[in-house]
Amino acid sequence: MNISFQDHKFLVNNTMRNVSHVVKLNLCIGCGICEVACPNNAIKMVFDIKKWGVPVPIVNEVKCNNCQKCLYVCYGHKLDSMMDLKIFGKHTNSILGNVINCYVGYATDKKLRFDSTSGGAITALLCYALNQGLIDGAIVTHVEAGNPPKIKAFLATTTDEIRQAVGSKYCPVSFADAFKKMESSKSYAVVGLPCHIYSIRKLAESNKKVRETISLFFGILCGGMPDFFGTLYILRKCRLEEKYIEELEYRGGGWPGRFLVKARINKDKIAKVQAPYPEYWYDAFGFFIPHRCTLCNDGFNWFSDASFGDAWLPELKKVDNMGTSLIITRTPIGEKLVRSAVENGVIQVSPVSSLDAMKAQTGLVHFKFSTIIARVNLCKKLKKALPLADIVYGEPVNFKDYLVGLWFYFGNSLAHKRKFWWLFNAYATINSFLNAAKICLNRYLKI
Repeated sequence: MNISFQDHKFLVNNTMRNVSHVVKLNLCIGCGICEVACPNNAIKMVFDIKKWGVPVPIVNEVKCNNCQKCLYVCYGHKLDSMMDLKIFGKHTNSILGNVINCYVGYATDKKLRFDSTSGGAITALLCYALNQGLIDGAIVTHVEAGNPPKIKAFLATTTDEIRQAVGSKYCPVSFADAFKKMESSKSYAVVGLPCHIYSIRKLAESNKKVRETISLFFGILCGGMPDFFGTLYILRKCRLEEKYIEELEYRGGGWPGRFLVKARINKDKIAKVQAPYPEYWYDAFGFFIPHRCTLCNDGFNWFSDASFGDAWLPELKKVDNMGTSLIITRTPIGEKLVRSAVENGVIQVSPVSSLDAMKAQTGLVHFKFSTIIARVNLCKKLKKALPLADIVYGEPVNFKDYLVGLWFYFGNSLAHKRKFWWLFNAYATINSFLNAAKICLNRYLKI
C-alpha cells in the first residue's frame, strides 16, 4: 500500500533554488552528492560537529545559477517514483524491492569474517571483483584517528585498502571528495546506505563520468543512521570525548560484535573501552538519528545491484559467533558476481526465501515499514518538514505506534541538544534494569 507525503504544507517545494533550503528544513543526511552534482562548484560540504550531526552543503549563492541539479539528486528533497522502473524495468510493491535471489552466507576467509560486521561478504566480493579485473577500485569508508575521529569515504584501489574499510560505520559520511578522485577511464564499485545509492543513481542520470565509471552498486541494509552526535555521546559516556582517538570500531570482533575505542590519554597511556552490540544501541544511541532518516522506508536498499546486512535468523543467532550476511541480489550484475564468488570459494551461501529475508531483519521491517505512518502523521501535527515522496508500508497504524513515535521524537529532540545528554543516563539505567528483569522472567517461566 502507498501513501503520499505531498498533502503537507511543510513539504520541500520546487520553488527552492538549491539544497541550502533542505538543510534549513533539517532534511539533509550529509551524503555530499549535491557537491558532486553542482556544475559551478558552488557547493562545499562542511562538517561543523558543534552545530550539525551530519556534513552539510554550504552554497555560494553568487556562483549558484539556480539549475537545481543539486535538488535533483537530493534524497532529502524529493524521491523519483520511477526509479525502480528505470533500473529494473518494472515496479514492485514488495518491501524487499526487486529481487533475483536471497541468500545467507559469509566470507570463507575466517579472519575477514571475524573482523567484519556480519560475515564479511561485501569485503570479500569487492576484493574478488578487484582481483578479477571487474573493477579498478571501490568507494568505501574508514575511520581516521583524531580529536574527534573522522569517518571518511575514500577510493580504495588495492585489496589491502578495501580490507581496511571492513566493518560498519554508524555515522554520516560525505562521498564528495572520493568521487572527485575517480578516473574516467576506469571502473569502480561503490558501497553505501539506501540514501547514498539512490542519490548516486540519480547523479548518474545526468553525469556521464559517474554513469560510465560506477559499474557496481553495493547497498547496506539500514534501520536508521545515527548522526555524529551519537558517536560523541558514546565517547562522552566512555569519558573519552575530548581525547585523541587512535582506533574506533562500531562493530567487529566476532558476531554480533562490539563497540571498541582506543584513546591516547597521555604520552605513555592508551585507554581501551568496549561495549557489546546491540546493547549500546539501547543506551540512547538509537535516538541520534537525523530527521530525514525517521521518514525513510528504503531499509533494504532497493536500488543496489546487491544488498547486504545481518542475518538475524533465530537458528543462526543460537550458533553463530562469527557473523553471517543476508545477501539480496537485484540485478544480473549482482547475481553473477555472487555466483562466481561462490564457485571460486570466496564466499559460501545458502538460498533463503523472501519471507526468511524479512524475518532476518524484523527490527528494520518494524521501524521502516510497520510504524512509519505514525511518524509521518506526527510530523504533520508537529509541523516538521517532509520530503516529496511516496512510501510503501505494510501494516495499519495503531495507538501504540503513536505513543512509541512520540517517545522517539522526544528522545530525538533531546539527543540533538547536548545540554540534555545527562538525562540519558537515567534512561540507560532504567532500560538496563527492565532488560535484566525481562531476561530473568523469561528464565523463570522456562523452569
